[in-house]
Amino acid sequence: MTGRAPDSRACGTEFDGPRAPRRPRTSWASGSGPRGRRPGRRPRRAAWGRPRPGTRSPPAPPPEAAPVADWLRQEADRFNAFVAAQLEHVRVWWEEVARTAAAEAAAVTWEQDLNRRAAELAGRAAALDRRDADLARRAAELGRRAAEVDRTEAALHRRLAEADEVEEELREHCDALERDLATRGRAAAEEAVFRRPAAGRAAPGPRG
Repeated sequence: MTGRAPDSRACGTEFDGPRAPRRPRTSWASGSGPRGRRPGRRPRRAAWGRPRPGTRSPPAPPPEAAPVADWLRQEADRFNAFVAAQLEHVRVWWEEVARTAAAEAAAVTWEQDLNRRAAELAGRAAALDRRDADLARRAAELGRRAAEVDRTEAALHRRLAEADEVEEELREHCDALERDLATRGRAAAEEAVFRRPAAGRAAPGPRG
């Protein structure tokens, strides 16, 4: 590496600074000496697939490599077909998932609607139960009133029967009085008839 001496500002001369010691490179086979390539390993390539400087380009494929290339092409085609089939399966599965999600959402909405209707029906049933209880209470009250009316009607019938009996007794008593008065009148008339001749005979005549 290069650097500047402390007095380089004065003279403007650059001097080489001290260099760091290099680490010894060992080969893969012997463990010492310059680094060699690992057995059976391809040389590293630089970016964009280019070989590093100082390395050889790969040799051209031999003529007998054409069947291998055809086999690799067929394998690539089969792999692409397999990937396309798997993607189609994924697309169908995703559509099924979407349909299932839509069906589940519709089922949730339907369940919520059913719950709302069930709550409304429960409220109506409670209102009907209250009305039934009120009607039963009114029916019991009307039954008590009907029983009272029946008792009052029975009492009126008894009083009417008693009044009829009293009226019959009064009628019989009046008839008896009338008969008694008639008997007494006839007796008085007969007594008056008997008394008139006796009075005519006892009375003196006038003098001449």
